Amino acid sequence: MDAMRDLVLKIKPYTTGYGFLISETGIMVAHPKKNLVGENVRKFVFQTTFDRITLGEPAIEEHLSTITGKPNAYVFVPITPGRTGMAWGIAVAVPVDEITVGAHALRNISILIAVITAANARDSMAELGQAA
Repeated sequence: MDAMRDLVLKIKPYTTGYGFLISETGIMVAHPKKNLVGENVRKFVFQTTFDRITLGEPAIEEHLSTITGKPNAYVFVPITPGRTGMAWGIAVAVPVDEITVGAHALRNISILIAVITAANARDSMAELGQAA
């Protein structure tokens, strides 16, 4: 079990994302914030998400982090440790702004390309108008 805890605590998606481990009853068994170990995840997630976690089903939700106060995306994936038959879960939390930074950069580049293209088209039309 210690090896699994250590592995989950090494999960570092994006810049400040993190992983945590949840028992079949919803107790956080491993979390980077040591004070949350032993807490029930029910305090921090929507009821439908908690129900899915305890049934061993995957779940995704987005809400304000109780740690940072910023929007986070949470992904919960069921696992069965060893041959226990128990439905535990590995969760990953990532700030939404870290997930969307690439999309925002792409949007900004697209806008810049559109502005340059429109300016070039306008100049070409002006030249055609003067030639006529």
